[in-house]
Amino acid sequence: MAGPVVCYRSSASGGVRSRGVRAGGSCACGVMTRPSSPAGNLSLLPPLPSHTGTSRQISGVSRAAQHNSGGVVNNRRTTPPLTLEPVQASAESAVEVDEDCLLEPPTRRVAVIVEPSPFSHVSGMKNRFLQLIRTLRGAGDEVLVVTPDPNCPEFYHGAKCQHVAGFRLPLYGAPTLLLSLGLSIRLFVNLWKLKPHVIHVSSPGLLVFASILYSRLLHVPLVVSYHTHIPEYIPRYTWRGLVEPMWSVIRFCSRAAHRTLVTSTIMRDELGQHGVDNIGVWPKGVDTDRFHPRFREGGGSPALMRVATPPAELDDADVDASPLTGAAMRKVMTGGRSGKLLICVGRLGAEKNLFDLKDILAKVQQTPGLEDTSLCLVGDGPSRKELEAHFEGTNTVFLGMVTGDDLSQAYANGDVFVMPSESETLGFVVLEAMASGVPCVAVAAGGLLDIIEDGRTGLFYPSGDFDKAAELTVKLLKDDKAREELACSSRREAERFGWAAATGTLRRCDYTIAIRHHRERRKWSPLSMLRRFLFFHLPQFLRRKTTIAALALLTVGVHFGYVHPIAFIKGFPIKPVLLLVPVWLIVSLANSIRQFRQLFGTYDNGRGAFLEAN
Repeated sequence: MAGPVVCYRSSASGGVRSRGVRAGGSCACGVMTRPSSPAGNLSLLPPLPSHTGTSRQISGVSRAAQHNSGGVVNNRRTTPPLTLEPVQASAESAVEVDEDCLLEPPTRRVAVIVEPSPFSHVSGMKNRFLQLIRTLRGAGDEVLVVTPDPNCPEFYHGAKCQHVAGFRLPLYGAPTLLLSLGLSIRLFVNLWKLKPHVIHVSSPGLLVFASILYSRLLHVPLVVSYHTHIPEYIPRYTWRGLVEPMWSVIRFCSRAAHRTLVTSTIMRDELGQHGVDNIGVWPKGVDTDRFHPRFREGGGSPALMRVATPPAELDDADVDASPLTGAAMRKVMTGGRSGKLLICVGRLGAEKNLFDLKDILAKVQQTPGLEDTSLCLVGDGPSRKELEAHFEGTNTVFLGMVTGDDLSQAYANGDVFVMPSESETLGFVVLEAMASGVPCVAVAAGGLLDIIEDGRTGLFYPSGDFDKAAELTVKLLKDDKAREELACSSRREAERFGWAAATGTLRRCDYTIAIRHHRERRKWSPLSMLRRFLFFHLPQFLRRKTTIAALALLTVGVHFGYVHPIAFIKGFPIKPVLLLVPVWLIVSLANSIRQFRQLFGTYDNGRGAFLEAN
């Protein structure tokens, strides 16, 4: 399966130019393709009009380039100094790619702190974190999972799991949505014993504050991943005046972190507009074996099955003991009707705009030949009773919460997937529908803009324009050929985004950047600067020949009585000398900063990206 590939092109000066990780290349294992010689010119994919990196110089020879010989340094063949110039990367690429990101990192110890629990609460981040844990364990990393789930397993794919006390959110009725303060001596001791290289915490929530505390106490890099766009939720559940304080909290958490991750470039841009920096995009992924056209009634069409790669064998934990057949599932979803079927999957909450589907369904049913069209809502949530009352008397079925093969059957048996939610940070359900070979009609808002290419992998309608939404839906329902072509394009697009490649990019690049930012902050802290002065610069000063000679002459003079210490001090103009001491200290510290910038690195264009020299 295709994964992210770093695009290289040779610059005019013969150096190598690299910026960003592209999805859709030929590498899925994380081993990046590089040119065979500095003068070679390799362009894996055409550039996309999006994020453009910033030029930077790396003096010396990079470790990643020492395999391509050009000169000899320390008995090792090396290339000349590299000039990394800007290259346009895909919209998905928000990571600052440096040389160490191109290398497979050593095994690490990672603490994954996530709320609500990915083991019990169904949400868009559930699969993302479960796949992250699997990938980290598959790479040999030692993982500790911390979550407020009283029924969490003791181990998950070899990762140790720890429960922390949690409580339900008062204004949200989901029983599995548990939050936690995370202040636990047992948790602190376990983190201290683990000595993690990285703490990765989900946000927003309350555990992020405890994670910031543990990161400071244990001096561990902190990665905060942002999954739920709370400023969009607040007006629907509480008072609109809390939106600005919430943005202040988001800025605080992001600035306390050494790397902030979002799930789409849309969220990256919005957070950037509100003062959040050091943002990376966690690449999207989907399980194309679990969500596959083969689950459709009678199997997928021949054209769609030719596009879809044969599925791998699923884990036992993901396979239902007695799933419904495709025909039985479709009969349940349509309520026994024989017409076309619209589906929507997700949490039944007010923020999802699911009430709007009634207008879309009514307009579709006004079309001749589509009067018997049905709508099936898959999932559960706090607004289910209100939605059932709202859709009463329509051809609407509430399937409830389903998992495993039944969920795969539910996706694949839909004719069109309709997505009205404007609050998605990404929209995993749309990716899963695309993988199942179901064309999507979605509102042009939020993270959905990162998933769908209008007219090729799905269709967009403007926010609030239900006439346009119904028109696009009718077009797909009436034109079987157009629906099949869009389904094939959607499946082909979904197969580009495997979980292994997405989480591998996170492990290889974003964790590395977080570790470097953590080192940078520690190096320039007041305590670290004082320590360097006392143990580095002061000994250097005392080792100088002039200092040793002056101390030796003074010692000899005192010993033989030529210089009496008390008379020397009384008669010497001591006050002017004491006034010069702070000046000398300031000059020494400035010299310390200058030397350490030369020895260990510099800031990259004010962003704080730390580059180690060889």
